[in-house]
Amino acid sequence: MKTNEAKTRADAAPGAPDAERSAGAVEGADLRQRWEERRGRFGDDVSAHRSPVVRALYVAAGTLSLATGIIGIFVPLLPTTVFVLMAAACYVKASPRLYDRVMSNRFVGLPVYTWQQNRSLPPHIKVFAITVVVLTFTTTITFAIEPLWARISLTVLGLGLLAFLWRIPTTRTRGRCPVLDAARTPERSRSA
Repeated sequence: MKTNEAKTRADAAPGAPDAERSAGAVEGADLRQRWEERRGRFGDDVSAHRSPVVRALYVAAGTLSLATGIIGIFVPLLPTTVFVLMAAACYVKASPRLYDRVMSNRFVGLPVYTWQQNRSLPPHIKVFAITVVVLTFTTTITFAIEPLWARISLTVLGLGLLAFLWRIPTTRTRGRCPVLDAARTPERSRSA
């Protein structure tokens, strides 16, 4: 029943010129709706590792990854999503409660859930990420680093990061992101 309501809201969205755009919005709204329904219950389906030492190591690695991801919001060379994904992967083995807190977080939970469901990036996000990597590494190598060994090291690191980004599949939604589509879909109540 809720799926039909989401379809109705997406079809009634202003500025939706064709059925494909509406279908993309339904997909994004449906993904967001599934995430909203699971909020607070992501930890129910996972169990922690039996060894307390291993759990402690996973918690430490997850917390370090999450802290690095938060720093990555402000530092252009650090990718935020990758570190939040690593934190979620560590927490799923360490503590269902911590995993649930990451997955239910209103800032990082939906992007992580979207990645888990699709394992892909929208084309515009991929192009943006590649552009930022090229610009920041080129600027740093050209203007900020003098020793040749450091320039070579950064070049190799940058090329490795570009190869990683290039290999990530892109979504087939003509550049639309389910997360952004869900955010743009107006919440309208049907008036009878």
